[in-house]
Amino acid sequence: HADGSWRWMEITTSNLMHDPGIAGIVGNARDITQSLELQNRLSHQANHDTLTRLANRALFTERMAEALAGPTSAANSAVVLVDLNEFKAVNDNLGHAVGDALLVAAAERLVALAPAGSTVARLGGDEFAMLRAATTDEWTQALVDDLVRAFEPSVPVGDREVRMAASIGFAGGWVDANADELLRR
Repeated sequence: HADGSWRWMEITTSNLMHDPGIAGIVGNARDITQSLELQNRLSHQANHDTLTRLANRALFTERMAEALAGPTSAANSAVVLVDLNEFKAVNDNLGHAVGDALLVAAAERLVALAPAGSTVARLGGDEFAMLRAATTDEWTQALVDDLVRAFEPSVPVGDREVRMAASIGFAGGWVDANADELLRR
């Protein structure tokens, strides 16, 4: 494009060699960049939480199914669940803006600890999850220990410090598990 950006084009060609008035190949092109950008935005919105920008439950479940698809993948996969403690009380006593700030802070702490290739999601409300497709029990335990430490510092919200505590659990190593079963465990 003249502004230096790339454009997506849809090109249609027709062989009109048989038509004596044209005797050639005719091409039509149209710029579909805006249409593709809209599709990408809509897809992102459908698969991500608007507040935290993390994957949502649907995308997380899809990624879990992919990770568990191979014959030995389930045995090497782990799911870590994080649930913020007393979150309803924070919303009720301090307001939803403070609750939202805690959710964003929790998301940032999880993403900071997630190794490359992991999927971090907000499953809903104050529940988060992390999926690691190829892992060991030692790595998972070390991650849980790191998460416990990561949730110890309070979160600055406006003119106050709010303590954020979380319950953390993990499951993994079941060859017979599907995505729903692994989340349940």
